[in-house]
Amino acid sequence: MESAVLHIIFEKLNLVEVKPPDTLAELVERRFKKVMRREPKRQYSRAELIAETEKMVGEVGKRSLAKAFVLLGRDADVRVALGEQNRKLYGLAMPVKAFCDSILEEEGQLAAVSVLGKSIVAEAAILRLEEELKRRQESQKGNDLLGEIMRKVAEGDS
Repeated sequence: MESAVLHIIFEKLNLVEVKPPDTLAELVERRFKKVMRREPKRQYSRAELIAETEKMVGEVGKRSLAKAFVLLGRDADVRVALGEQNRKLYGLAMPVKAFCDSILEEEGQLAAVSVLGKSIVAEAAILRLEEELKRRQESQKGNDLLGEIMRKVAEGDS
């Protein structure tokens, strides 16, 4: 049986400077994504996104909102699905990446690396436990097989 091995690779990131939004629609679209990153696995309706965003930036015109939703729909990190009554629901395509992005945005690179390191340690512990469980189940199967053979031998003798 092979044991699980964890490899950590450090790479220098080429950080791209994020340019400020040029239009109100771009700002609103970024705020939509910020709202979605609060609960990355959840799907949001248009009304929820608008309400939460307006808490951050104030009231926004219908035209800017419409353009922001177009930008949001084109974003590869956002998944658009149809909900009840064919209403669009917006969610993040990769919730884990969104979680790391939110930490990076709010607390910086070192905090993001720290959280990533902690998640790697937790995943390694889970892998070790799964391997141990698998090993015990296989040894248990062997004991059951041995018991069955012993019963058959005992039945054959009687």
